Amino acid sequence: MNENTYVARPLKTVETELSAQSIKYKVITAISTNTRFVTDDQCWYVIRQQLASDGTLLLTAAAKMGKEVS
Repeated sequence: MNENTYVARPLKTVETELSAQSIKYKVITAISTNTRFVTDDQCWYVIRQQLASDGTLLLTAAAKMGKEVS
């Protein structure tokens, strides 16, 4: 398998690359419970990657966080 790191990259870009390379992957979303920050649900980033025992790449993604709300 490719040794690329996908962390800190936009999820859509990573999904496009993995699909083009026919790499099996699964996306797990992380939702922030901190309500002081606004999240952009249209802009997801990979924050963690792991390789499962079956060869599937597990990607944890979180929405981009905006500025603190006063």
